[in-house]
Amino acid sequence: MPSIADPTMAATDDGREKDGDDAPLETLSLDLPPDGEKGELWNILFECIGAPRDRDFVELGLDRAYISFFNLLRLQEQLGYSLRDYMYHKKRCGKDVASLEVIDTQRKAREMVESNETERRIRITMTKDPLTELQVSISPIKHTRETTMNEEPHVEEDINEYKIWLAEMVYVYPEMGKEYKDDYRQATIKTYKQWLTTQNKLPDDHTNDDPTIPEDETQDSTPSLTKWPSHARRHKEKVNGPKKRGRGTLKGYTGAYKRIKIGSQKLQIQFSSRLGGPIGINHRTFVDEVTMFTRMRTPLIGVKSWKDVMDNVKESIASDVLNKWDLQNIDNAEQKILDIARERYKGWRGTLSATYKAYKTDADRMKNKPEDVDTIEWYYLLKYFATEEFKQISRKNTGCCKEKKSKHCTGSTSFSQRSFQQRDQETGEKPDDIELWLSTHTRNGRWTNSASQDVYSVCIINAISRLSERETEQEGNNPTRKERNDIFQKTYKEIIGCKTTRIYGHRALAKYPTRAQLMVAQIEHSRVTAADQQKRIELEADVQKLKEQVARDVAEREKFAQEVEEREQLKWEELREQLRKDFRAQLRKEMQSMFAAKQQSNPPSNTENDGTPVLPVGNQRGQGIVRKIQIEWSTGWSSITFCYCFVEKYRLDVDDPRQSQAKELHNRGQDIAIFPSL
Repeated sequence: MPSIADPTMAATDDGREKDGDDAPLETLSLDLPPDGEKGELWNILFECIGAPRDRDFVELGLDRAYISFFNLLRLQEQLGYSLRDYMYHKKRCGKDVASLEVIDTQRKAREMVESNETERRIRITMTKDPLTELQVSISPIKHTRETTMNEEPHVEEDINEYKIWLAEMVYVYPEMGKEYKDDYRQATIKTYKQWLTTQNKLPDDHTNDDPTIPEDETQDSTPSLTKWPSHARRHKEKVNGPKKRGRGTLKGYTGAYKRIKIGSQKLQIQFSSRLGGPIGINHRTFVDEVTMFTRMRTPLIGVKSWKDVMDNVKESIASDVLNKWDLQNIDNAEQKILDIARERYKGWRGTLSATYKAYKTDADRMKNKPEDVDTIEWYYLLKYFATEEFKQISRKNTGCCKEKKSKHCTGSTSFSQRSFQQRDQETGEKPDDIELWLSTHTRNGRWTNSASQDVYSVCIINAISRLSERETEQEGNNPTRKERNDIFQKTYKEIIGCKTTRIYGHRALAKYPTRAQLMVAQIEHSRVTAADQQKRIELEADVQKLKEQVARDVAEREKFAQEVEEREQLKWEELREQLRKDFRAQLRKEMQSMFAAKQQSNPPSNTENDGTPVLPVGNQRGQGIVRKIQIEWSTGWSSITFCYCFVEKYRLDVDDPRQSQAKELHNRGQDIAIFPSL
C-alpha cells in the first residue's frame, strides 16, 4: 500500500495560521483503488473538535484516487478518533455558508467528492459527540480578478446599432427596404456588411492577413490542443502555393442519395408516440436536413435566441422540410419540425460560443473562424459574446450544467431512437423508463456515475415495494408499465433534486403543460384534496357516533342482564326458602307419626314438653347414626342445599363422638333429628 508523506498544518477557515512543524502527523497508509492515481491533487481540511491546540486543524494534500470512505475511516483513527465517533462534511450551500452532513457510507463519500469537483477542497469536521448546529460559516469562494489594460470604466457599444440605421434608411429611402432586410440569414449578412461599410468598420475578408488585428506571436493565451472543445477548429498547416479547400460542413447529402436510390421525392419518417422524437432508419437523415434548412434560413446577426427569429423564417424552414418529407399522417408536423430546429439552432450557437471561449484574444478567434459562418457573422458574434449580458447568461447556464448529477452515454442518439431500437421485434413493445434508463446510462455493464446507479437502484426497490402492496392481481403480479414509469419519474426527481415539471427523457418534442394548465391542475388537485379531507372528517365523525351508540347499547345490555340476574336470584331464594319450610314440616310430620306409633307399642321413657325425642343419658344406649347428606339442586341461577338425617340400625353410645357431632350440628341450626332406632 502506498503511503503519503507527513502533511502540514495550513491556514484554517477562521484565518488562523497553523505550523506543520509543531504538530506532525504520522505517515498515512491508505488503500489505492484499482484505477490508480488520477493526477489530481485535492486538499482535505480536518477540523478536530476536542483535539489539542496544535492538532485541532489538519490539512492534507491527497490524490483524488485516495479519497474514499475506507481511507477516511483510517485517517479518522490516525487523528485520534474511533469508528464510533462522528465525521461531518461541510457542504457548501452558499458563498460562505455550509451545512454539516454525516459521512457514514461509501455513497455519501462519493457524493462529497462529486460536490467538490470544482473547488477540489474538502472540509471535514470530526467530533466524539454529535453536533446540534448543522450550519456553519466557511471561507468564501475566491474569484480571480480579471486584469485589464485599462482600469477605467468601459462602456459597451450597442451591437444592434445597425437596426436603427436600417430603420432610418428605409424611412428616408423606401425603395432601399426591398434590398436591405433583417429577417433571413443572407439578408442580415448583406445589411450588416453595408452598415459596417458606412461606418468604416468592415473587417478584411482574409482573416489571417487582417491588418487591423495584431498578430500574436507568443500564443501564450491559447490553450493546448487537448483542452480545446471537440468542435473548435484546429490550426491548419500553412502550405506554399494555392490554398487547399476542404469538404467543410456537409449536410443533406444522405437525404439526396436516398431519394435517388428509391426514386421518390419524399422520404418516410416516424415519430415516437410517447417520447415524441423521430425514429426509424431515416431519423438521422431527417434531423440533418432540418438542421441544414435551419442554418440556411436562420440568421446569427441581430438575434439572441430562437424566439427572436421572425415567423416568416420559421415558416420557410417548415415548408422546406415538408416538401422533402412525407408527414401527412403526423399530428402537429410543422410544430415538431420547429421544435427540432429550435434545439439545433440553440446547439449551433452553443458550438460557436465554445469556439469563442477556446481562445483568449479576438485575433486568435478571427484566425480560427468556424468554417460554417461568414466573416461578417463571426465579427458580429465576437462582439455579442463579449457583452456582459451574454456573459451572465453563459455563467448561469454553465452553473446549471455543473449541477447535473446524472450522465447518459448515448451520444447524439436520442432516447426516442434508443427506445425504438430496443423494442420487442415480435410485439413492438418498447422498454419502460426504468429499462431505458439502464440502457442509456451504462456502458459495458458499468454505470456512468454513482447518481445514475442510485436512481436505478431506488426505482427497483420502489417497484418491489409497490408489488408487495398490491392487494389484488389485475394484470399479473408485476406493476403495470404506467406504474413503473410513474415510479421512475418520481424517483428521478427525488434523487437528482430536479424541480421541473417536465418529464425526463421526452426533451424538446414532448408536450408540456402551459402555466394555465398547471394552474388548473393545481386548483383541481387542491379541490380534490379538500373534498377528500372533508369526506374523511365526516367519516371520522360517523365512526365516532357509531362507537358511542355501540357503547350505549353495551351498557344497556349489561344493565338489563344484571336486573334479570337479580330477579332470578330473588326468585330462586324465595323458592329455596319455601322448599325448606315444606321439607321441615313434612319431616316433622313423619317423625311425629313414627314416634306416635312407637309410643303405642312401648310407653315413652322420657320426652320433652314439645314431644321431640331426645337421646337417652346415663347408661342408656340407643341405636342410630347421624349421617349428613347434602343434596344439591343445580339450576341456571342458584343451588339449594338440604340437610337431613335418617336412622340406620346401628348402636350409638352416649360417649360416641358421632353423638357429639350430631349435637354440634343441631346447635348450629341444622335440620338434624336424633332418635333411637326403630
